[in-house]
Amino acid sequence: MFDQLLSRGGLSLERLRTLCMVADARGIAKAAGNDAAKQSLFSRQIRELEEFFGTELTTRRGKHIALTPAGERLARIVREHFQALSDFDHESRSEPVTLRIGASNSVLEWILIPKLSYLRRALPNVLIELTSERTAEIVRGLNELTIDLAIVRKDAAPPRTKALPLPGLHYSLFLPASLVPNEEKSDVRKMLASLPIATSRGGMFREVLETAAAKARIPLRIDLSCASFAQAARAVQDGGYAAVLPSIAASVLPMPAYVEIALPFLKSYKRDLALVWNPRLANVRPIVEKSRDVLMALLSQ
Repeated sequence: MFDQLLSRGGLSLERLRTLCMVADARGIAKAAGNDAAKQSLFSRQIRELEEFFGTELTTRRGKHIALTPAGERLARIVREHFQALSDFDHESRSEPVTLRIGASNSVLEWILIPKLSYLRRALPNVLIELTSERTAEIVRGLNELTIDLAIVRKDAAPPRTKALPLPGLHYSLFLPASLVPNEEKSDVRKMLASLPIATSRGGMFREVLETAAAKARIPLRIDLSCASFAQAARAVQDGGYAAVLPSIAASVLPMPAYVEIALPFLKSYKRDLALVWNPRLANVRPIVEKSRDVLMALLSQ
């Protein structure tokens, strides 16, 4: 069946591994760690693969060498089969396999990590690897088969993946109960004008927050810009700030020590989440579907 393919020289596991390394690093130089000898070796191995398949696998982009669409496709094929072989090897030796889950930092900290003890009991022979990235990088990982499962916005799920809906996110004002006098808690406008607010720095949410508040003529006193929602929540826990956070922050800012107040001007900014996976990877990694089912049962509670 594969005689014609395997009868020609130039194809080897080492060369295919190099191709995956170049794809992961997004370039030969980065894959080689700027080692001139390795870079020369990797370039030769890629050329040998190009000669074997009769197609260009790399292209020059400025000063860097990157994969062509054909190279990226071949890298996906190789990852898929390498992963299947790796799982088979681990399972044959009764060793744990690795499950890679991607999500934003706040989703990992507030939604997933509190469930990990249950997940571990349900999947006792699985090593879990969490990846915190921007949505675009998580989507790239799903497409390139470097992430097994992801929790992202439903509308961000890439083509050719599958998704199951999770409870959505809305945004609220969280603050220590002691920070604002009781008589002002019903006056959102007055509170927002007087409270020192922490929230995420830059990005789409910050733009939406400031635009929506300006449109509603509600003043915002943003005293602390954080790299993540989790950092803003920590500032609330320290007692000195209020914060505009996803509703899931209630898991780490519980009543009665903290107060959650709805923000009507952000009502339309609701984000539906989904658990997403690539069926190509699930076809060769049974653990993906098994983990998906366990996670859905846990996250839908």
